[in-house]
Parts: sequence; structure tokens; C-alpha cells
Amino acid sequence: KMTEYKPGNYPWSEIPYTSIAFEGSDIEIAESAFADNNHLFEVSFSGVTVIGMNAFNGCDNLNTINDHSSVIWVMNGALENTGWITKRHDDTGLNVLGSVLVKYIGTSEMAEIPENITYVADRAFSENRCKILCVPETDVIYSGSAFINNTSIEHIRFKGTEREITADDFKEAAKQCTENTLIDASGNKVTG
Repeated sequence: KMTEYKPGNYPWSEIPYTSIAFEGSDIEIAESAFADNNHLFEVSFSGVTVIGMNAFNGCDNLNTINDHSSVIWVMNGALENTGWITKRHDDTGLNVLGSVLVKYIGTSEMAEIPENITYVADRAFSENRCKILCVPETDVIYSGSAFINNTSIEHIRFKGTEREITADDFKEAAKQCTENTLIDASGNKVTG
């Protein structure tokens, strides 16, 4: 695992390389490691499993990502403000790295999450026109902010079944929730 870096201390933000290739296995790219590097045009993620928070945020010229089948986790903001995140990579409008759905940029009112997806990243469905989302019945982890700023989704349908969840179902479920406070192993108070 790479050391984590804080804002203003990005060790690779000024390297003049236009292409970087990771090689190995179980590679975790650290938080903010390459943030704001405008030299990068292409990255190969061979062996990368985790892309840390804001790792490539602000790499405006990063348009091409190759060899990403090993990626299983993309943290908040990891690819925000890159050319890659705003570019359509296929007809579905789903920008996927490995088994992670990073962003839906399609224009269709219906989107379908593929069966091979295991994680839906932060802001994956924020601010888009998708009204009907078809999801697999398999185990998919959704980031707590996967749907932030999305006011268009009206139905979530489970593929291969007649089951669906509507916006009204979510509102009704929220009414039934109560706030709980727990103390974790370190003595921290967690309320939700």
C-alpha cells in the first residue's frame, strides 16, 4: 500500500510522465497520490485493487484507463475532474473499472447494472436523467452517496423478477426509521 498524502503534498502531481503503468498484485493507490497531475493522459491499472480517495482527482487530461479488470474498490472522488469520468466508453453510458460501477453518464431514462458489478461508487448516479434502474439480485454494495443529488430515479427493478422499489417505498421506509446511538470498540459515539 502506498503512503497516504494530504492536500498540497501530492508526490506525483508534477511528474512529467504522460503514461503510468502499475504492475503487480493487490496494489492500493493512496489517497491524493496523483491529484492535480495534468501531465497524465493514460494509466494502466494492472494489479490495482483499490484506488484511494481523490487519487487522480483533477487530472484533467487523464482520458484513457487500461487493464483495469483487477479493480474492486474506487474511493470517493478518485477519478473526479478527469477526462475519463466525463467520457462515454460504450453505448450503456456506464463507466466501469473492473467490478466497480464508477459513473453513469448515459442519457437514457433507464439504466441496467451488469451482473459482474460488486460495488457502485460514490456519486455514480448523481445528477442524471435515469428514472428506472435495473439492478441484479446478486450482492452489490452501494456507496452511501451513490445516489446523492439524484432526484430522477423513480423505480428500482430487480432483474429477472417482477419486484421493484419505488420512490414512495423509500419515503415510507424512512418514516419508519428511528435514530440509534451506538458506542464502537474505541468508545466513539455513532449515531444514525
